[in-house]
Amino acid sequence: MPVQDDRFKLEIFTAEKADVYLAYPPECSVLWLAVSYMDRYAIRAITDVTDSDLDKDRVRRIMSECLALVVVLPSCASDPCTTAPDIVEQLRLGVELGLPVLILMEDGVLTVLDKSIHSLTLRIGDSVPVSTTPEQIYGPVLYAEKTEALENNALHCFDQFLKAVLKIKAQIRPYAFYIGRLEQDFSLAREAIKVAVEAEAGIPCLWSDDGRHQIDLESVRESTRLLIKHATFVIADLTLGKENPEHENPSRAHEIGMAIAYGRKLLLCSQEPRRYPYFSIGDMQMTFWSIESDLEIKIRAWIRVNRESLARTVLNYRLTEECADFAPRIKKASFSFDKSRRYIGPNTKVLPDSGIAMLTLGASVILLTLTHLANMHFVLGGQSYWMVYSAVIFTVFVWPYLNGRCYGLFGKGNFIEQFFVLVALTLMTLGLSVTNTF
Repeated sequence: MPVQDDRFKLEIFTAEKADVYLAYPPECSVLWLAVSYMDRYAIRAITDVTDSDLDKDRVRRIMSECLALVVVLPSCASDPCTTAPDIVEQLRLGVELGLPVLILMEDGVLTVLDKSIHSLTLRIGDSVPVSTTPEQIYGPVLYAEKTEALENNALHCFDQFLKAVLKIKAQIRPYAFYIGRLEQDFSLAREAIKVAVEAEAGIPCLWSDDGRHQIDLESVRESTRLLIKHATFVIADLTLGKENPEHENPSRAHEIGMAIAYGRKLLLCSQEPRRYPYFSIGDMQMTFWSIESDLEIKIRAWIRVNRESLARTVLNYRLTEECADFAPRIKKASFSFDKSRRYIGPNTKVLPDSGIAMLTLGASVILLTLTHLANMHFVLGGQSYWMVYSAVIFTVFVWPYLNGRCYGLFGKGNFIEQFFVLVALTLMTLGLSVTNTF
């Protein structure tokens, strides 16, 4: 019989032990102190996407995926609420979701606590009271504007809060799921996908045998089904393998069908250019990639386009730039293209080694230029000639090299075209030299 979803227990082995949502105002003086303190406990500080207007539904989605909430209330004497009303609303949302809430409050924020054994009512300024329990609220504790360290009472409360968070039995954490080649020769492509997802969406990317997760099921088929069902989104790569260069992998087709049936957001990609999938998903958009660094760039771009429903911000990733002397435990993933590990599919056309070709062409162009300089009194050696000559050199030789670097290659030029242009320039140089001699 199929395993019920309530028996699905997933443990993900990553550097972070928990995610905590952080609600804070712009120009918050205590922000990076709070993030760095959470990082010491291997806790990630999660917040809304930073390049979009505040959206309550998106905030609810992201906050509900976290174990707790930290709110930073700034002092706003001109507002009847005495603080930022949108932060108070996020506090209210965290209480509704049943999250433990730590309140850091700047001096000047007016709060009234009505506390009993089983209930607690919190009023901030003239805002509608928030009803909760004493166990759910930590603080409020004060912080000073432009502070360089938290006071002892704030640190003590922060400690209690973070230790309590680490004891919470975690629900299924958000993650993305990858469908595609699991062979060793495709490891660099999987790494590119994993890094793009973790850096841009702020969640881990898993596949069935990656060794970074554990499921309490022995059935591979059933565990794969549940991994797809509970995934935030799915990336399916249809690149063909050398073991079966002409036909689709039926397992991938089955898994893609499950992702569609469960309504998961789905990205289809493949290395082979102008290759379309089997007919049942032929109407879906495909993303084609050439090398693994190109794959990473395109997955990042897709996540950014769909950030409203997929992404969130991990503040720990900015600790290195915001806190110069701090070595964070949780760092942003980065991808490095390794040409020796590049996957080349059975139907993928490969250009000749660009490094050797560009080195040869570059040496030839330098030699040709020196020859021209040695014959400055050419018949055609005027200003117009040299402007045209420089434009040709840049367009045919320099620009393809610069353009190719963004794809992780040494060069990306049309070598046949470059060869004939080089021959033409050489013949012109020799002709002008002979004309000058006589």
